[in-house]
Amino acid sequence: PRPSSHASSSSTPPPTPTQPKPRLSADGGEASAVAPPRLPPKLAPAPASPSSWNPANAKAAAPSRLAEAMLQKKKGPPRPPMPIHRPQRNHDSKVFAGSKSIVAVEIEDDDDGADYVALPAPKRVSSLFSESGESIKKLETYKGQSTVVSQRTLTGFLSKKGGKTGTKGWDKRWFDLSDGELKYFKDKEKKANGVIPVSQMVDIRPTISGTLGGKHAHRFELDTPDRTYYFSADTVAEMTEWMMLIGALIQDKDKNKDKSEAVGGEMSDPDKAGWIQIRGNDLRQKWVRHYLAIKGDSMCFYGSYDEFAKEKASDRINFLFVNLKTPVAGSKKDRNNQFQILTNGPTFECRAESAGELKSIVGAIQAGIQYAYSQMKSDKTTDTEKIPNVKALEMMRENPNNIICADCGASKPDWASINLGVMFCLDCCGIHRGLGVHITKCRSAMMDEWSTSLISLLVGIGNRNSNDFWECALPDGVKPTLTATNEDRASYIRKKYVDREFATFRKDVSEYTIQTMKLNLKTDDLMLTLEHILAGIGPDHPGANAVLSEATKLGLDAHAELLRQNGFELTEDVPDEREREAFQLQDVDGSWKAVWIEYGGGMLSLLPAADALHPDESVPAGALKAVDDMGEHFELALATPVVVGSTRLALRPVNPESVQSWVIFLSSIVAELPSSSGMFDFASCSKVGMLTRIGGGGVPQKPRLFAVRDAQLRYFTSREDPQELGCIDCRSLRSIMPMVSPGCLGPDAVFESDGAFSLASEDALFVLDAGTSEEKLSWVCALRNTQVFGASIDSQTTTVPFVVDQCCTFLESQESAFDQLYAMPGDRERIDELKVAFNRDAEQCQLLAAGGYSANDVANLLQLYFMELPAPLLPPILLTDLAEVDDLDFDDLASLTLSPRIVDTAAQLPDSNRDTLDRMSQHVHHIAKLCPVYGAEGASTLDRLVCVFGPLLFGLDESNEANEAAVSLATCSVKLLWTHPALATHSTQ
Repeated sequence: PRPSSHASSSSTPPPTPTQPKPRLSADGGEASAVAPPRLPPKLAPAPASPSSWNPANAKAAAPSRLAEAMLQKKKGPPRPPMPIHRPQRNHDSKVFAGSKSIVAVEIEDDDDGADYVALPAPKRVSSLFSESGESIKKLETYKGQSTVVSQRTLTGFLSKKGGKTGTKGWDKRWFDLSDGELKYFKDKEKKANGVIPVSQMVDIRPTISGTLGGKHAHRFELDTPDRTYYFSADTVAEMTEWMMLIGALIQDKDKNKDKSEAVGGEMSDPDKAGWIQIRGNDLRQKWVRHYLAIKGDSMCFYGSYDEFAKEKASDRINFLFVNLKTPVAGSKKDRNNQFQILTNGPTFECRAESAGELKSIVGAIQAGIQYAYSQMKSDKTTDTEKIPNVKALEMMRENPNNIICADCGASKPDWASINLGVMFCLDCCGIHRGLGVHITKCRSAMMDEWSTSLISLLVGIGNRNSNDFWECALPDGVKPTLTATNEDRASYIRKKYVDREFATFRKDVSEYTIQTMKLNLKTDDLMLTLEHILAGIGPDHPGANAVLSEATKLGLDAHAELLRQNGFELTEDVPDEREREAFQLQDVDGSWKAVWIEYGGGMLSLLPAADALHPDESVPAGALKAVDDMGEHFELALATPVVVGSTRLALRPVNPESVQSWVIFLSSIVAELPSSSGMFDFASCSKVGMLTRIGGGGVPQKPRLFAVRDAQLRYFTSREDPQELGCIDCRSLRSIMPMVSPGCLGPDAVFESDGAFSLASEDALFVLDAGTSEEKLSWVCALRNTQVFGASIDSQTTTVPFVVDQCCTFLESQESAFDQLYAMPGDRERIDELKVAFNRDAEQCQLLAAGGYSANDVANLLQLYFMELPAPLLPPILLTDLAEVDDLDFDDLASLTLSPRIVDTAAQLPDSNRDTLDRMSQHVHHIAKLCPVYGAEGASTLDRLVCVFGPLLFGLDESNEANEAAVSLATCSVKLLWTHPALATHSTQ
């Protein structure tokens, strides 16, 4: 018997014999429902047709000849009485996208009016409640002051989600909005259970994911500084009424805010405020949520908003002693929105709540650092003035890391290297002088002249940041102490700065270029600029003047000083055009032919003659990737092939003296290009091709070039003009479907294509057309491999997927639920929440550790993962081999004598498949050991779990009668793999 009810949060009715649960077939469409497995019968031998297993096509069913033979076997033991629950797949939501700002939602209405309402996307409340913003269609539009808003009071029932993070269930409460407060009551005749002052309300918005149906369909969210409240109304009209009044009160509150009421003390009205998560350098520590406030030259962390209001900061940091480190684009930390704040004290590992919030916080910190240095310059002196030596030394030591010698640890050093940004003692200075000024330029704090830009350089780098690079790989006991001999000290300093024996660059030296050096200026990372210089990006490098010019324009005095001290000089501005000049162009066969070159209007033009009016070929500046000086000629690396059919263009000027000037000129153009123009590496993408986006009403838009890389779907104008137009974060997608649901483009849309597929995020739906069904499936596979669910098992970063290991670990800790495990449904909403979290970043998913999920939720999630694998964990050939075994007895498989071919087939499984199978074996045996029997009849727990996972691991559809014998054989195969001494792993035995 099947369970009679599903999760309460699902709007799908429970399955019945006439209404099977939906299941996706191999091509992404719906297949028939999953029937409960049977314990396998004893099987007689059957002829086999062995074949090699290819994971790419492993989804194929077992051979029909095998199925016919197995259907003639004797009936096996009775089915277990315990029902086995199969989780439902998450199908397309009824969220339509005509644009990014409006989402159409299908609703049930009592009257004969429209069936669709347009809700604004979940952005700031201003677009919903301003006179110019669009309100809810077919309902009364809010203009100025509606009758509801003018009353300023409202009462009624709403459902409220419990818990500070909204992870508990829904409770019906009586709400009263009056006298500047929103109160809610369990019993309206008694004291209020909670009060939300209007003064604490920040934002209100509809919950788009909540409009997908169900009991709590009409949801909205209310933000306050400390938490977000989740509400649900009975009808869309009630939801609109509450949102319009609260939104109007928030606007009036912000408009009439009295500056004298500002909270936060010195940090009131900050330049940037919001929530971030912080942990120490120990990765085992938990993330702790903090309130961040940035203002002027300082930032503060608070344990809560109340502490901010009471001016009780847990940490206060001056930006003069801050260095900001952001992760490499596309790395795991970048995907997780992490960054580091390095100070003269502790280092803070931080995580923003979204990519947009990360960009905002990093920008605010960079602006604060720049402001702090500008204040230091204006408050103390100007670069044209000489700063007294005592004052200069005091300013250098404002970074406490400069109080100790960088090389031997002596206290209060008063010598410095102005091209490396470090301070050292007199004894070490003598050795530094002997290295030569091409290595280090020594200057005395007490005898030489100092400017604020030089001081800001020493304060900005500091000895700690410097040694993080120079001594990154330093073995214990190598660094000299105060009592070290001069020979030991000299040997160490030479190894450190000349041989760079202990230094470690953040990335491969070949990745340091003029372009990355210029882009780094926006991060204000002085050590990274120095790393570029040490990696060989020096003043003689083409386009080097553009970096110093950019630093000067941005007012980055410390960067400009560092560049000048390492030989960079400002030259005259490079002109925006070059006159026509005679060249020779290298053809495909290696010969040279005459051509004329000129540059102007952002185009490099190749002309056939000196007086030609029209060029043979024009290369846009955005297509230039690099300029290589080859001596007598130079080569251009291009983003797209040109007239010679290559992405390399070799040019030799008739006048040999013009080579260097053209190299410098074109290099400066490349250095000026934005990072997304002409620098995107399509070769590193997992999938590149043309796609057409289908807009509202089924209207195709202009085809664009799309590329999948680093879990991002980026789109460009074309290869010829590689300007990035936008990006879709694949980690935020809730579904990637090889089909388009009827009506998703609007009620009257007419669009049909074999190549159409859809991507659904929480607040938008993207419909794309690849042209053909084959190309569509290729795109869907590439996109699913950026996630966890629906991705091939070998695309994960570990041989055992994180989701499998974390689910097994969690379930193994729920001993009290073992007798019901894998037999009951879970909460559909919580399962979806976990699925989205693992898709976003499986390695950093902390939801299971945070609690709030039942064993049934996690068990259903684990089953869902195996159901959505594009290729099954186990190959069908195992079923073919096993069908040859005589007298296959399900209850006595451990004593079975196996043929060498079966053992070899199991041993040849890919590492990721084998390791995952072993982890599942350990999981099942752990449960069976602690709970060997279940039910009144004392049935075997191990046999029940084998019946659960047998068909899942072979990717079989139990509801298909043609697969009945194969399903029985699959359970035998899995039990054999998990129990037979010749096949089971040592840990399982």
